Amino acid sequence: MSTREAIYAAFDSAFSTVSAYLITHEGQQVGRVAFKHGASVRCFAQVWGSDMAQGKAGGGGYDKATAAAEQAFARMGQGETRPDVQHHVDAIKQAMTGPDGHRWISRIEAAGYSVQHVFG
Repeated sequence: MSTREAIYAAFDSAFSTVSAYLITHEGQQVGRVAFKHGASVRCFAQVWGSDMAQGKAGGGGYDKATAAAEQAFARMGQGETRPDVQHHVDAIKQAMTGPDGHRWISRIEAAGYSVQHVFG
């Protein structure tokens, strides 16, 4: 295996269970969401200018990514948040409140944001 091939193989191995998304609003990047998939799903969510929040969902028979995202977004804004981004935190938290049968991406997009899958 060449050095180049070894680097790609190491990358694929290290990040095979990770997916990442970018949240935009009116063409501007406002935050990110990343998932670590395994027996349980861990979600890391952040609006730029606000502390990162984390959620986790395990078990089976349901959309664990959405459940983990609901938990992460419910915890968002508990730390420091810049006043100029508070409206984004509030809008996304509201969109993600409680299970409603819709996937997390659809709920954020219904609140007027775009979600772009960037990795995984």
